[in-house]
Amino acid sequence: MASEARSLVYLPFKNKPLISIIIVNYNGMPYLKNCLASLQRSNYPNSEIILVDNASNDKSVEFVKENYPCVRIIENKQNLGFAAGNNVGIIAALGDYIFLLNPDTEIEPSCIQRLVEVLEKDPQIGVCGAKLLLVDKKNILQHAGGKYHVIGISIDRGMLELDKGQYGKIEEVTFVCGAAMMVRRKLFSEIGMLDPTFFLYHEEVDFCIRTWFHGLKVVYVPTAVVYHKSGYITELNKRASNPLTVFHKHKNTLIILLKNFSPLTVLFWFPVAILYKFFWILVFLTKKDGPSALAVLKSILWIFQNLDKIMENRRRMSKLKTVSERSLSHLFKAAGDAWYVFKKLSKFKLLK
Repeated sequence: MASEARSLVYLPFKNKPLISIIIVNYNGMPYLKNCLASLQRSNYPNSEIILVDNASNDKSVEFVKENYPCVRIIENKQNLGFAAGNNVGIIAALGDYIFLLNPDTEIEPSCIQRLVEVLEKDPQIGVCGAKLLLVDKKNILQHAGGKYHVIGISIDRGMLELDKGQYGKIEEVTFVCGAAMMVRRKLFSEIGMLDPTFFLYHEEVDFCIRTWFHGLKVVYVPTAVVYHKSGYITELNKRASNPLTVFHKHKNTLIILLKNFSPLTVLFWFPVAILYKFFWILVFLTKKDGPSALAVLKSILWIFQNLDKIMENRRRMSKLKTVSERSLSHLFKAAGDAWYVFKKLSKFKLLK
């Protein structure tokens, strides 16, 4: 195994940009073997892999050290979360492009090459993302680019649909999934890193929206295929929500609105977004899921308790904007899609 691991890091190629693949790991032992094995099969000839470990206690670091010695490992002393964990890896990375990859993924051999080709062809593209299929049902979509609404709704296009090629063209989208997202390195120096306030969930939505406001594009690449063991799908199968996940998801959608959008948009939509959170509290109470209902309430309280920090971040982000909100308004309309997805998820029985 150790000898095979040498194929995970390549010597520099003059005509191929170096790709830094960053995997943030927290007790990911069940997934890392398949993830790293899929990277071995990649046909892209110039990459490095950085594993950022968030204080795992499942011996996953020892496994990687023993079996994949060419993987660079950064060991954090505590769980920094997905956003801050990736930031640690980005700072250490040497690549021209940064490929953020979840440990519970498996990539197709051509995936990295396809993403690089898109970025190389168009300097106006700042971020591009893969098509995600379920690792347990490889013909079922999880993500084909994303839509967003300022009320606090982020929608994965094609979620739980049978993949028939219906999302088969390269196209601009509001955001791409952070489980398999490639970014121009210089973009981090221009608009900042992933927001560590998010801890987990929606940090890629925030980053992609900032990319658009900075005048660069976000693009979905259907030929770059990744299989993903989505934690959200696992929750759907169990018919149970994780209160910690619920807290961060609802907190972070409010941060996105307050931090990135115009005063007029915030003035109108923030009260509506708060009402939308109370709708979810009622949904969880109807399901007799008190912990999740409480988590939504805590997310609202957190926003008001940390409003000064959010506004300070908002002022900093406003200085980086080069494109008007009005010119991008088409990217922030997804309410109808949200209702469609909500009905689909309420009937979800795919893996049972």
